[in-house]
Amino acid sequence: MEDWLTAALRAPSVLVTVAIVEGSVPREPGAKMLVTREGFAGTIGGGHLEHRAIELARTMLEEGGGQERTARLERFALGPSLGQCCGGIAHLAFECVDREQVALLDVRRNEDTWRVVALDDPSAGWALLDGAGRLLAGAAVPPCDRTRGTHVFTDASGRWLVDAVLAPRAHLMLFGAGHVGAAIVRALAELPCR
Repeated sequence: MEDWLTAALRAPSVLVTVAIVEGSVPREPGAKMLVTREGFAGTIGGGHLEHRAIELARTMLEEGGGQERTARLERFALGPSLGQCCGGIAHLAFECVDREQVALLDVRRNEDTWRVVALDDPSAGWALLDGAGRLLAGAAVPPCDRTRGTHVFTDASGRWLVDAVLAPRAHLMLFGAGHVGAAIVRALAELPCR
């Protein structure tokens, strides 16, 4: 996918994120698609699910002009309602992109950052947290688990999307599964590579 941060700075847009999956679905939590009035970048799995997500995102753009701090969570049963063979359930988060948030994320490209977004109460807004959980920008948010990757949690004020925007990691390919390979994996386990 084209860098969604760069694309989001160009035009009003809606960020669609796979937030929760149940059963067999085409993409994992954290998969993203950025939708503008004219096009889209990235994929949340294709097919009728993606087509429906683009329709909903464009409706959000028409209703709010893409400028409101609006977010919501939608549930899609892939088999029964969309006719997709996967048969699972995908919960997608839809957010009108906040340019202030995107500009801050763009500056922090080489640092891990977590986005926390209110899904039920637009006035609760969003926050950016650093690796230690300190508030970098946005509103105060409830404590959240930053070790689980992209997920949704609920507290007394409603549902919240937690989404990791991680710095690029070096890719490492290791061949061999013997005692030397196992030792190398243990030595690299805490380093920023995958």
